[in-house]
Amino acid sequence: MPKNRREYAFTHHLRERFLQRTENRYKHLRTCKSNDCDLCRNLVMEIREKLEVRRPIDIEIARRINSAVECRAYLNDSSFMQWYYEKYGFDSRFEFLVSDDIVFVVVMDEGQKVVVTCLCAKNHISAAPTLRPKFNNIKKQREKKALKILDAMTAPR
Repeated sequence: MPKNRREYAFTHHLRERFLQRTENRYKHLRTCKSNDCDLCRNLVMEIREKLEVRRPIDIEIARRINSAVECRAYLNDSSFMQWYYEKYGFDSRFEFLVSDDIVFVVVMDEGQKVVVTCLCAKNHISAAPTLRPKFNNIKKQREKKALKILDAMTAPR
């Protein structure tokens, strides 16, 4: 079901993480283990400069949210959700919207839907059910192929 982007508010943190996690140029920020890295500092400054013009970034985030699918598999993992409840409050509700390689974390508090951050879908536990391959289609293709072979064998010559 398509989402209405006007229902969602975007945080500054979301915009930073979206740039960092969608552009390969900032891959170093994910892998660097150093506390005092000049390259990391320069990349963070570059992201902040790009955020001075927010409109194109907001449009891309809205497009991704409109095409995203909600994944509710996180509800069963209490140890995973405990971190989110401690950070955002136990009275908050959450949505995890999966769009391609990104998971948007939405906090619904007092009727407001705020997209607080985005994560890489491959590393995020709530995105696992939406990323796994659908084997049902493969089985149907095999059955169709077998029927074609059977029809070819039984067809009159």
